[in-house]
Amino acid sequence: MQQQNLDPMAGDNERMLAILAHGSCLIGLLLGIGMLGFVGPLILWFMYKDKSQLVRGASASSLNFSITVAIASFVMAICAITIVLLPVALVGWLVLAVMSIVFPVLGMMKASNNEIYNYPVNIPIVK
Repeated sequence: MQQQNLDPMAGDNERMLAILAHGSCLIGLLLGIGMLGFVGPLILWFMYKDKSQLVRGASASSLNFSITVAIASFVMAICAITIVLLPVALVGWLVLAVMSIVFPVLGMMKASNNEIYNYPVNIPIVK
């Protein structure tokens, strides 16, 4: 009698969804100017948090990073209102833009190797 695979997701499908979790973060951050990057990872986290450890880890990590970038973007917007802190806001937005591209790409590369990527800069809200 063969043992049945209880995991409904195959390895390639699981890896693709983990890559999508990081990629949707990247797309949402670029299209939503830092404020909508959390939507894709949030949807994937809700759908697959109990089905796949890899997808849950990738989407949670990506979601935490997206929330962190959204909060930082909001803080930079508040800094930009003042004349004195405008240079700080401009530098902050530049740093956020670079991080918003580089870190999700690194996450996608790790996910393609079935590894969970922990973003170096994030607020751990979702686990």
